[in-house]
Amino acid sequence: MVKIAICDDEIKIAHEIESAIRQMPFNDIETEVFLSGSELIEHYTSADRFHIVLLDIEMPSANGIETAMRIRKLDSNFILVFVTAYREYVYQVFESLPFRFLEKPLSYEKLFAVIKDALYYIEDTKSYFFFKKSATVHQLSTKEILYFEAANRKVKIYTANSEEVYYGRFKNVIGQLNPNYFLQIHTSYIVNMEYISSFSDKAVILTNHILLPVSLKYKENAHLGHLKFIERRCGEW
Repeated sequence: MVKIAICDDEIKIAHEIESAIRQMPFNDIETEVFLSGSELIEHYTSADRFHIVLLDIEMPSANGIETAMRIRKLDSNFILVFVTAYREYVYQVFESLPFRFLEKPLSYEKLFAVIKDALYYIEDTKSYFFFKKSATVHQLSTKEILYFEAANRKVKIYTANSEEVYYGRFKNVIGQLNPNYFLQIHTSYIVNMEYISSFSDKAVILTNHILLPVSLKYKENAHLGHLKFIERRCGEW
C-alpha cells in the first residue's frame, strides 16, 4: 500500500487532487487530505508516515517550505512534490529534497506523470548494497546510504545513524550502485545525490551538514551527473 498525503489550504483544490489520483490506474494507493501545514506536521508526530507528500507552498501559518523542512527531520525517505503557482520558489526549496514541482492550475496529465514517476522511484530504490565482513555477507538499503569513503584498503559506508567498515577495493564500489542516484566526486568519495544540499566546484554539502571534497579529476562529470539528477527531480514546467 502506497500512502499519499495531499496538503493544501484550499479545500476545493485538495479534493480535486485527491479525486484525480483515485481515478488513476494504480493499485493499492491510499490518500489523505490535510488543510494546513500544521495539521500535516501534527500527523507526522503521532501517526504513520506517507510514501508521497503533495504539498502546497503558499499556505498560512506553516507554509509549504517550513512544513517540508520539519517533516523531513522526522522522515528522510518520503517523496516530496511541491505544488505552487509561483515559479520563483523553485530555487528556495532544494534543502528539503523535493522530487518534483507541479504548477497550478494542475492538469490531470502532469499530475499523472508525477505520481507514475514517484511510484517507479519507490520500486527503483528498493535495492541493496552487499559487502562482506569476516566471511559474512551483509546488506544495506541503498536508500539509507549517505556516502562511501575509501580508507586505505577499507571501504567506509555512512548512513544517518551508523557507519560500516569492510575490506575491499573502492574502485569496485561504484559499479554496484545505480548511477541515477550515486555519484563519484573524488578518488575517495561516492555520494548519494538524494542527500546533497549544495554543490560547488570544490565541495558538496550534505543535508546533515557534512562537507565532502570534489576533486579536479571528477569535477566535470560530477557536475554533469548532478545536473541530470536535478533535471529528473524537477521535471518539465
